[in-house]
Amino acid sequence: MFMLPMFMLLMFLLPMFMFAGMLAFALFVFVVPVLALAGVAAMFAFTAVFELLAVVQPAKRTVAVSKSTKAMVRRTEVPPIVHKIQLRPNVQGITVEPVVP
Repeated sequence: MFMLPMFMLLMFLLPMFMFAGMLAFALFVFVVPVLALAGVAAMFAFTAVFELLAVVQPAKRTVAVSKSTKAMVRRTEVPPIVHKIQLRPNVQGITVEPVVP
């Protein structure tokens, strides 16, 4: 006598739980991969946008072009380097020591 109401209750509640489980499975199977692909696409889109925003290109400058065909020679003067070596007597003997002015 007690089994029949329990069976009826189970048969009444079972479709609700089955529907909830099927809905969760459908969300997991269909929605999660779509969200994952959308997340990957958004990640690439954000990196592209931020890369374009971060790189500031300098303005192009016009370069003056000379029509002269003569080569330009620039001469610069370099002062000579003088190395002075002075011999200083030492107790052990004569050593050569450079003297820096």
